[in-house]
Amino acid sequence: MSPIPGPKVPASNPDRHVLCEEAIEDAFVNVATLAEAAGWDGDEVAAALVSLADRQMMGRLVNAKLDELNARVFDQGHS
Repeated sequence: MSPIPGPKVPASNPDRHVLCEEAIEDAFVNVATLAEAAGWDGDEVAAALVSLADRQMMGRLVNAKLDELNARVFDQGHS
């Protein structure tokens, strides 16, 4: 598998999300293809990929909230 290209536009670019999708699409399709070749049904693979993406996003949100809470607790303890 070829490396995933990095961003070529600043984070403020409104097309960055779409550009990220384009950058990771080949790897995404490769994972789905490998899973189906291993015997998983295409619908199972698609559902698993959605579930994994959802858990990734939820984990990132929880970690961000925990970081925010830790920062507030730390700031209060050192005021």
